[in-house]
Amino acid sequence: MQIKGLLTGLQTYEQSKIDKNKTGKGSDGSRTGSSSDKVTLSEGAKLYRSGLEQALTADEVRSEKIEELKAQIKDGTYQPDSRRIAEKMIREDMEGWFSRS
Repeated sequence: MQIKGLLTGLQTYEQSKIDKNKTGKGSDGSRTGSSSDKVTLSEGAKLYRSGLEQALTADEVRSEKIEELKAQIKDGTYQPDSRRIAEKMIREDMEGWFSRS
């Protein structure tokens, strides 16, 4: 099956939304926006933005640690602490259970 013109239709739809926003009027001539419009970010979006900002401004110390770990893995000398990993997994799981309450 071959569908032609699908992207053209989507582009036309998107362009009509852009055109409406530029003029501020809908297809019936009524205004679509007002000066009282506002955007509210969810807590998840705020947390994501905060994490992204921290990651982008982080020191280069982490990149050195990453390169060191890559070298250990390549050499076969990397020995992860399975007990520590298991403890952290359990702790994070327990925190998840308590935060749902």
